[in-house]
Amino acid sequence: MKMIIQKKGNRILAGLLIGSLVILSGSQKRTPDQKPVSLSDAQGIVVLELFTSQGCSSCPPADALLAEYAAAHNIHIVPLSFHVDYWNRLGWTDPFSNKVYSERQQWYSEHLPKGSIYTPQLIVNGRGEAVGNNRKMIGNLVQN
Repeated sequence: MKMIIQKKGNRILAGLLIGSLVILSGSQKRTPDQKPVSLSDAQGIVVLELFTSQGCSSCPPADALLAEYAAAHNIHIVPLSFHVDYWNRLGWTDPFSNKVYSERQQWYSEHLPKGSIYTPQLIVNGRGEAVGNNRKMIGNLVQN
């Protein structure tokens, strides 16, 4: 595994390169009822998926919290950041945004109890979700 932490303005972007494992479902064909690719089925792995945007004023604290998980170098936690494109309509285009990420978040909204889309939204193991800067709730979801 290789950790990438990049500072962009006052935002820290963190990500992982994981060999030849494809985590992003954008390059894969799937039907609407298929679950996006997830590592959470592997024993002892916790996947954190943060849906964020540079156009979201509430996202920097969530980005920073995800970066803390990345910086901890815990091989059992896989932090991922997905920059959605629906904030781009307000005059600022997030250069990291992608429609595929927004579609991934939409899929979760149809399969998780709350059924909502917002930023910063953090999905844990494809089963639980929390506001991306809610340290206590995210900690609880990671532990369970």
